[in-house]
Amino acid sequence: MASTDGESSTPGSLEEADTIVATDSVFVLQPSLAKAITHVVEGDDHSSRSGRTGRRHTGPEGKRTTRKRLALNKLLRRLVREPGFRRSQTTLLMPDNSSTTIREFCVPASTIDSARARPRRLYWDFVGYVREDENEGGAWLNLSTKGAPGIRLNKSMLASVKANKKITDTSDLTGCTFLYYGALTRKAATGRYYFAPQDPEWFIVRLKKQDANR
Repeated sequence: MASTDGESSTPGSLEEADTIVATDSVFVLQPSLAKAITHVVEGDDHSSRSGRTGRRHTGPEGKRTTRKRLALNKLLRRLVREPGFRRSQTTLLMPDNSSTTIREFCVPASTIDSARARPRRLYWDFVGYVREDENEGGAWLNLSTKGAPGIRLNKSMLASVKANKKITDTSDLTGCTFLYYGALTRKAATGRYYFAPQDPEWFIVRLKKQDANR
């Protein structure tokens, strides 16, 4: 559970793994295009002198806190594959330096009330079906849960997502999962609330085939 690549080498139950992650790690959120993760252990002034790039320690030897940069795509993989991780009280440091937890800030989109605006969060969930917008281009990614907000991808964002996933058919997004760092948007004409990602660095999808055993 201490690894951000979605694979765990920690023995024992999910509850035990959650406890380990929550007590000795801080995840630093990075955009989806970030390079491979790096590990930073806070407070060690000897790191540069010892040649251990990007590592430092704070506090007594037994109470070190490990800071790990976690890209959006890596975070989504863990949310999809590790139910225990979704409940984790691990500290998550946001781009604005505010501090929260995985459990508090990573919100399943199907559980929110789309009848009113919600603050900026890390919204994630499963896409039930996809509808292309023939008039304006782009597409709607709709959740299976009735009343849940959909995701409106404009033409540019849809092209970016398809290029990133190396697909040409929009229908290949059916059954995917998504993670969006942002807030609900309200359409003035209808009053409908939905997600409208504009930045490819803060919206990521995983195709259904990537998590065939979920």
